[in-house]
Amino acid sequence: FFVFLSEISLLGLLSQMEVEGKEGKASNIADRHRDGAAPSGLVFRRAVATDLDRLNWLEQNSYPFDEAATYPKLQLRIRVASELFLVMEKDGFGLVGFVNGTVTSSKTLTYETMSVHDPNGDNLCIHSVVVDPQHRRQGLATVMVKEYLRRIRILTNPFIRKISLLSKPLLIPFYQGQGFTLLGVSDVVHGEEQWYALELELSR
Repeated sequence: FFVFLSEISLLGLLSQMEVEGKEGKASNIADRHRDGAAPSGLVFRRAVATDLDRLNWLEQNSYPFDEAATYPKLQLRIRVASELFLVMEKDGFGLVGFVNGTVTSSKTLTYETMSVHDPNGDNLCIHSVVVDPQHRRQGLATVMVKEYLRRIRILTNPFIRKISLLSKPLLIPFYQGQGFTLLGVSDVVHGEEQWYALELELSR
């Protein structure tokens, strides 16, 4: 079956401060994470319905109004694709970040293909990567994306062969650092800024 997902939220609005957090002290956190174990003080799990208020607050405070996913959209993503909705908790602070996505059978991302969840598809589209503004510049986005990719490779749908995303120019180096390849300017129009398509071919 297909689940329609309108008003999509696209990946790419991590702050400049969070990108800079890959360096220095934060890189030590990422290094400890390479074996797949969560760094001390962090817990990763699937999103559940009781997370929605917090998830919605983080989404609305991380994306412009015309790009942020709505509360019903986040609710739907949890309902139909919870295995693709990862949340990050930090000791003493609770839920401080999340990544979510849906699957399409299309080889390229368009507004239409990103508005449909096809559980039998092989192309995972990441919609949102969000870290609480108070917890940026700690390398948490790097750690969270690494954990998300690890889970996709090992723990979820074995038919997923590729991960696709759209990014703003500022964050292209960040995603390239996670193994994504820049394809070029995307035809997708969402909000006022230009988006660029990137993808990561999975090896299992």
